[in-house]
Amino acid sequence: MNGRENGRVLASLKEVGIFSDPVFSTLLVIQLETNFRKEVSMREYGISGIIATIVFSLLCGIHGAFAEPYVGGYLGFASAADSDFANADLIVPTPPSTTLFPDLDLSTEIDTSFTFGARAGYWFDFWPKLGAQFDFYTFSPDVTIPDQPISGNTSIGDKIEFDVSVVAFGFSVLGRYPFLVSPEFPRGRLQPHLGIGPAIFITSWDDQESTPNENVGSETVVNGGLQFLTGVSYFIFEKVAAFAEYKFTHHVTQIGGVARNFSLVGNQPFNVSHFVIGVTYHFY
Repeated sequence: MNGRENGRVLASLKEVGIFSDPVFSTLLVIQLETNFRKEVSMREYGISGIIATIVFSLLCGIHGAFAEPYVGGYLGFASAADSDFANADLIVPTPPSTTLFPDLDLSTEIDTSFTFGARAGYWFDFWPKLGAQFDFYTFSPDVTIPDQPISGNTSIGDKIEFDVSVVAFGFSVLGRYPFLVSPEFPRGRLQPHLGIGPAIFITSWDDQESTPNENVGSETVVNGGLQFLTGVSYFIFEKVAAFAEYKFTHHVTQIGGVARNFSLVGNQPFNVSHFVIGVTYHFY
């Protein structure tokens, strides 16, 4: 392969945009010239040799696949929709026997709480509108089961209150669209975005009843769930953006245990709307 053929190969590759990075081009030229100096003919070198050269150059330039890493933090409030304490089993000792109230759906009240978190992610070079993000956040959706009838004239009695805290680790696939594109902000100064993905929720609950005979204890439970987010970022400076975001999260955890006077166990869904503002720093 002579110098003219080398030039044609490089020109063809540049036309399809594979080696627009000067590092790629330099590595490819070195490899091709090495083959030429060794007087390796096209027939001897073969298609496999050309492919190996291209793969080698791509691997050496793999950093280009992570065009826009970023980190950030945020804070706001988390508002959970009131939902049923579902499939609950209530057992009350009534000597000389016990009374079972199975499969109850008890209404609950869930508190709005402060939330904060941190995130790290990147937008891909091969498709800048596509990205991925990991984030960590925490909130405290305390749960109250108010007095309510459960069967005939029987009711819960005093309300049952649980102090609840949640730590979540989420992963989202993201999409964005650039607005206000300029030479200073080639990716767009204004960027609305959407994301969806799974999350792990570590939920700790603690019965707030002060009477030991009616306290069902405390526990930490790990559950999987989902998160969906949408928001908009605005670049204040070249690499610093402020953002506002809405995030919906869903998970279900089991709450309850055995007290001296009764036992109560059920599944509590948490459907939470998070409204946050924050700042991100972008590396590019």
